[in-house]
Amino acid sequence: MKKLAVVMSVPSTAAALKAMAQIKNKLGQTKRTRVMFTENGKLTFVSGILQKSVKNVTQLDKYSGCDVLIVPSYGDETGTGPNLSDIKMYLNNNLGFSIFVCAVPEEDDSELMAVTENIADIVKSNMGI
Repeated sequence: MKKLAVVMSVPSTAAALKAMAQIKNKLGQTKRTRVMFTENGKLTFVSGILQKSVKNVTQLDKYSGCDVLIVPSYGDETGTGPNLSDIKMYLNNNLGFSIFVCAVPEEDDSELMAVTENIADIVKSNMGI
């Protein structure tokens, strides 16, 4: 299994929470935890928007032991740091994650369902679950 980071560009905290809840449900996680262990590795759900808890990309080092990481992040247009580009570069170049980036819609539930289904499928195939 290759290390994978799913970076979700989200417009708001509400959209991030809704997307994460759907992804957890699709992956079969019933407990309210941020970490899911399978026989093939460790999946970590980063809670909240990344820019609210990380001021510098080097703080992402705490996720180096993860096999799969799902990260909600503001897009570059918000002007909050660290920006999405720096996050992707650091996760890939310094921590060795393959990166999958997707946009989470604010209001369209059918689009949100399609995005979360896609993320769940990618995580399942990467982790062999």
